[in-house]
Amino acid sequence: MAERLLHVLRPEDTLARLGGDEFAVVLKAASEADVAAAGERIFEQLRQPFAHDGKLIECSTSIGAALHPRDGAGRSGLMKAADIALYSAKAAGRGELKVFRASMRNAFQARSSMVSMARSALSSDSILPHYQPKVCLRTGGIAGFEALLRWRDPAGRLCLPERIGAAFDDPALSEALNDRMIDRCLEDIRGWLDDGVEFGHVAINCAAAAFGSRRLADGLLEKLQRRAIPFECVQVEVTETVFLGRGADHVEAALGRLHRAGVRIALDDFGTGHAALVHLMQFPVDALKIDRSFVRGLGRNGEAEAITRAIVNLGVSLGIEIVAEGVETREQELALIGLGCRTGQGYLYSKAVPAGTVPAMISGRVARTA
Repeated sequence: MAERLLHVLRPEDTLARLGGDEFAVVLKAASEADVAAAGERIFEQLRQPFAHDGKLIECSTSIGAALHPRDGAGRSGLMKAADIALYSAKAAGRGELKVFRASMRNAFQARSSMVSMARSALSSDSILPHYQPKVCLRTGGIAGFEALLRWRDPAGRLCLPERIGAAFDDPALSEALNDRMIDRCLEDIRGWLDDGVEFGHVAINCAAAAFGSRRLADGLLEKLQRRAIPFECVQVEVTETVFLGRGADHVEAALGRLHRAGVRIALDDFGTGHAALVHLMQFPVDALKIDRSFVRGLGRNGEAEAITRAIVNLGVSLGIEIVAEGVETREQELALIGLGCRTGQGYLYSKAVPAGTVPAMISGRVARTA
């Protein structure tokens, strides 16, 4: 990295490594245009794959920049402004250069607040799952549940994960949240099993960061064995982002280990990402979830209906379960039935409910409506 960066810098520029994978460049620049030009040279140089141990490694780069003296008179102020711009570049989708603007400070502070709230929720043990049923479209029976993260703030109010959304971009914090959700879900599952509740299965979302430690599969299987929970009671739900980041080979190994043990793998938001068909060949997938954007368009958008039909037919051909997300109207349900989809999930049937409500819902004592 250092050699490549030095190759595109001038003798009067200064290059330093701050730590980890962060580098800093001090440029003698007359304008933002000069900064942008230097950034483009850096991007171009780092787009070329790195050769390491016989493999080609692709590297994405985000750049944040600050100008002296506009954005800070001293070193500390400039570094802080550049760091805020870097966070903005990452939030914009990575692979970009962002020059500091005062408005970025508010976004940075909001992000910091989210991270702080997430840490507080973990330390106060305020993370708790709610469960949204998956319903058989032909019989109306409950086939299983998806566990959705909820948390209580210091005032006791139940909050959605969007309020701590930035925490999921922090690998260590995201992994801690994932571990806490798994532990809570398995406690609920064990309780339902002890009470003879026929809940089918519970799908637990696993973020990309959960695969970073390479211990997700062994850790989950060990927890299931310790609680004597049959492996088929749990489904691991992932999005395509876990396939696209670094360490895809570790993801493949982890999902393969879970799949062979009997834990089912579901691919969420299918059809909205990149190279999904390739993933179906490379990774073990037992279920596909049709994204709510396609379900919302049924009856109003011909393309949405065509895509939904194609996904259902693909599932039938490959022997993969298809679950439609975001079902909110009877018209959408009828359209899905007509297309051959067997399972739906959404507010038409129920919002996510606390674990204590699940037994009554299954027995029919609670109406499955939002």
